[in-house]
Amino acid sequence: MYRFGAILIACLIGAWIFPHMASAEKPAHPNAAMVIHFKSGKAVLGADNKARLRQFFQKYEIGSKSRVFIVGYTDAIGDKVRNHRLSSDRARAIRREIIKSFRLDATVVMSMGKGEASPVGDNRNAKGRAANRRAEIYLTNARLRKPRRIYGPGDPHLKEIQALVQEAETLIKQRQLGEAVRKLKKARALGGDHYADWNATYGIAGFYANAPQAEVHAHLATALRLDPYHHVAREYLSRLIAARSLSSRCP
Repeated sequence: MYRFGAILIACLIGAWIFPHMASAEKPAHPNAAMVIHFKSGKAVLGADNKARLRQFFQKYEIGSKSRVFIVGYTDAIGDKVRNHRLSSDRARAIRREIIKSFRLDATVVMSMGKGEASPVGDNRNAKGRAANRRAEIYLTNARLRKPRRIYGPGDPHLKEIQALVQEAETLIKQRQLGEAVRKLKKARALGGDHYADWNATYGIAGFYANAPQAEVHAHLATALRLDPYHHVAREYLSRLIAARSLSSRCP
């Protein structure tokens, strides 16, 4: 029963992919979402290729109706049976990484090997053989993610922002203001400036660093606008107003 299911899956993949595959001596098929290359005789995904996969799949929404097809290949050096096994191992290595990294249902991701078939390079030279040691990845029913930011409890970056702000608060107490500002800038890149705590902490860092008063005032006022009960922001805004008042009275 298991062998029948595997054969059926292979046929389904072939029925969709094979009519579209590139012929010999042509570039990898233009419908391929991405191509991963391997070292000779290897089916191991290196750190660089894992990072490429993450960067690529983070751009897409993969749902239950989506399908990811992976087809592995080799160059023409060596035994054909061994090459077919190696091509399958390459495709499966990518399949495992995709399922593990993106927690996809295993039924959504399918793989197969085609050995040394459909070369895209000349197997008579090293450059061509390197091009042939590859796996092509195809997507169906996958949508590009829309750029969006969720502010509040549903923000996927909220915990990281909070951690960076807390680190900055500790650094400010130690008067390591430059390092505190670097932490806060990192948090701002994640959307931290949409939160009261971030604005309050950035304003306090500026207060001690003698930043322009208008800039410090703006951050503290923003913190209070976002959270009218933010007592720390209110305290430092009062200090700023008092310091401004005293400086205006001095001759």
